Amino acid sequence: MRIAPVLVLALSGSSGCVRTSDVFAAPTIGACGDVDTPSTLRVVTWNIRAALSSSIDTIAAELAALDGDVVALQEVDRNAARSGDIDQATALGDALGMASTFAAARAEGHGEFGVALLSRIPFENARRLELPSDNAFEPRVAVDAHLCAGDFHLRAASVHADIYPWSARQNADILADDLRESMGEGVVVGGDLNETPDGGGPAAFTDRGFVDASADAPTFADRRIDYVFVDTALTPRAGARVADSDASDHRPMVVDLTLPAPALP
Repeated sequence: MRIAPVLVLALSGSSGCVRTSDVFAAPTIGACGDVDTPSTLRVVTWNIRAALSSSIDTIAAELAALDGDVVALQEVDRNAARSGDIDQATALGDALGMASTFAAARAEGHGEFGVALLSRIPFENARRLELPSDNAFEPRVAVDAHLCAGDFHLRAASVHADIYPWSARQNADILADDLRESMGEGVVVGGDLNETPDGGGPAAFTDRGFVDASADAPTFADRRIDYVFVDTALTPRAGARVADSDASDHRPMVVDLTLPAPALP
């Protein structure tokens, strides 16, 4: 089922100083047949720290150089004063010629803060998925989308898990359980799980049969806490890497995948 573009602007209260936000900016829906079925796919995941370490133009230039087909972003601001009242997901999508979708986790002043997904492959639909957990540092969400190009259909998600390990595991469990219904059909998850590979968050995916396609290199200081997970329908190619960058406090992860061959008529 296709979901028409919509913008939800409701805010809901939460305990403490953090105000949750259920803002969701849906993408423009494309036509599946407008793009030939690709044989490979480049996925980039990056926590951009709301472009507070550099600028949105610098982030866009570095993403352009990485040349991703699907880009999962975390710590994305939308119309927040601290980052110049820019809708960062839309600005990056426009700069890169990609469609975009954004899901807020919480309010940031008069704006929002959350995760985003950019894609060269047309969106069929997208949604905001809440990731509730016990005694979390702050609200967490994922953006979950279906993409299509010719005969190929991909389910893609961007996620930012909590900094507390018990909450991060619950966040990851919810997303991994939700995605499991599409296992074997082409699923990719990019995100900042705030845990090293031996943590519960990464295990939530690998325990359910997902493959960690990430490069084994630090993405935040001297640790790897950013990941790309795929299902068995997608084959990681050699050369996954963490790109050098000082545009954020995280470094981007770049993973190339081989897609299933189109079915013969």
